Amino acid sequence: MPDNGTLGINRARLTSETTRLEKALAVIGVLIIAALVYGVVTGAYETFVFLISLVLLVGISWLWSVAVDRMFHRLRDWNRSQKPKPVADDSARKEAAVRIVQLRPVTDGPASLSLASLIRSGHLPLVSVSTESADPAERIEALKLEAAEALKALAKEMENAGRGEAKAVYAAARQYDPFDPELEEKAPSQVQEIGPDELSRVLALLRRSDVDEALPALEELSNSSSSGALLYSLALCNGAAGRHGRAAEMLLKAAEQGAESAELREALGILYLQGADTDRAIKQLRASVAMDDALAGSHAALGAAFLETGNTQEARQELEEALSLDPDFSPARMALGRLLYEKRDFAGASREFARVVTSDPDNVNLLFNTAAAEVAAGRYSEAIARLSPIADEVQDSQIVQLLAEAHEKSGNKVLSQRYYARSAELTPASAAQSPRLKLAASFREEGRLDEARLEAEAAVQDNPRSAEALTELGLVQEAQGDADAALNTFRSAYQIDRSSAVAGTQLGRFMVEAGRLKDAAGYLKSAAASSGASADTHYWLGEMHLRSGKPLLAINALREAARLASRPRGDISSALGKALLDAGRAQDASEELRRARKLSDQPEVLRDLGYAYHRTRNYQDAVRSLRDYLQERPDAADAAEVRELIQKLS
Repeated sequence: MPDNGTLGINRARLTSETTRLEKALAVIGVLIIAALVYGVVTGAYETFVFLISLVLLVGISWLWSVAVDRMFHRLRDWNRSQKPKPVADDSARKEAAVRIVQLRPVTDGPASLSLASLIRSGHLPLVSVSTESADPAERIEALKLEAAEALKALAKEMENAGRGEAKAVYAAARQYDPFDPELEEKAPSQVQEIGPDELSRVLALLRRSDVDEALPALEELSNSSSSGALLYSLALCNGAAGRHGRAAEMLLKAAEQGAESAELREALGILYLQGADTDRAIKQLRASVAMDDALAGSHAALGAAFLETGNTQEARQELEEALSLDPDFSPARMALGRLLYEKRDFAGASREFARVVTSDPDNVNLLFNTAAAEVAAGRYSEAIARLSPIADEVQDSQIVQLLAEAHEKSGNKVLSQRYYARSAELTPASAAQSPRLKLAASFREEGRLDEARLEAEAAVQDNPRSAEALTELGLVQEAQGDADAALNTFRSAYQIDRSSAVAGTQLGRFMVEAGRLKDAAGYLKSAAASSGASADTHYWLGEMHLRSGKPLLAINALREAARLASRPRGDISSALGKALLDAGRAQDASEELRRARKLSDQPEVLRDLGYAYHRTRNYQDAVRSLRDYLQERPDAADAAEVRELIQKLS
């Protein structure tokens, strides 16, 4: 199809042609009317008939030119659409082949976006009193704290200036906050305490995060008091202990009793977020941000809530705002890393996770997420260095399997096989086929077929209804030369799961190689239509079309194979070049076959490249390629035909 630019040019051209035609028709119309009047007056109609004939001739000529012009442009646009599309860049190919590991939730530690974590880190205060509270005791407590802070600041200024009155000011400050350890050190003498002693003592314990001692007194006070501040503190203690429903009820009641604040709405939003009630969470967190736009925790939690709903654009804005307020806020960086991972920006995700790990280096789930992003980003050595110290200590099959994949992709077959074997041991039998199949495939590629068969048979025994396990067993049987057993195994795999792209691909490949193209067509088309279709699926579909004499269909399938391949493949380029040559597009074929020659050492590429050069009348290069082909394959079945062509061209 032509692109929008081509359509715009065509429309402009047709518009200008229409305008010129309208002017010409207007002139001819005037002449015709004049000729008609002349004929009526004089009785001579020859001029009128001549003009009518002229108009018809001009109209037919114009219509013919428009039809030819449109046919030419459509043919040109079709030809452009059939040209070889540029192969996707390395990053796109790598993304298409990356196995996306499910990230683990981080529910504890500094990187956790939980009520307990935010309280421990100090981002969410346990105490919230206000001078505007409806409760007189709360107003007194808030005024006392303000007075204590002001007097403490004055005492420090006087102390720095060397004035002796500083000690007396410290003592005055301690009257308002008798439980401040710093004031107790500066003014150790007994002072007369002001205000409700028990409330001050409990709130002071909470400010020092001494929850265990404060909690019994806090519950007793809340039973006899309607203080919103006490309810707020008690709600946070309950929330940190995992009693989310009770905590949310207390926070709502605290807000009704005058303890309304941005921190309260933040805590309520996080509780809803932990309970997977994202709609309520977003509502409360937006209220928190509206009250105080400088709370990093509220922005981070709001970003995490948007991420849960799939609104990645707003999620990113909120998370970046949280990090601009506090660059070291681990929960925001953790959520940003998860967002980047979901967007397939694996390098960015691994970078964010690695920064979070420094704040919690012993968190196994955090280490797993970081290593998963590093493997997906191709940073295998970093993932290996991160997982190796803990892989032998933890009994975690997923960590061991991830380490095995990192070793496999870095080229260390020995260690990858060792860790795949250990992962299979740690994985329950009902779910062990994945590491066993990885191990079986690794042994098969190395030619250790007996060991590969043992692992494949064990995987089938663990899960007899697994199409992937049966397919791997069929590949091992085929490698051992037992073609009949392999065919039966492939058929069993396909019958178990007709939607399995792996089973359909291998069964179709087997049929193509056996020359049974009609049988192969159904299996390969079904596999290509499934969500798990791979580069191999489309490659063998293209081969099937190519051998069936359908080069245009082969071109489409092979281009899709090139797009899905994790790296440039010589077999795909070679087949695509031959399909282009069979389709009569010799120039495009020569370009693709030159690319194939760089990727593959198969002599047939030289032969096809020679044919492509011959079709484009590049006889010198054609002779050179064909001679090189005969030098590598002097006994080829088509050697006589190639020699005859060389002789003609020479």
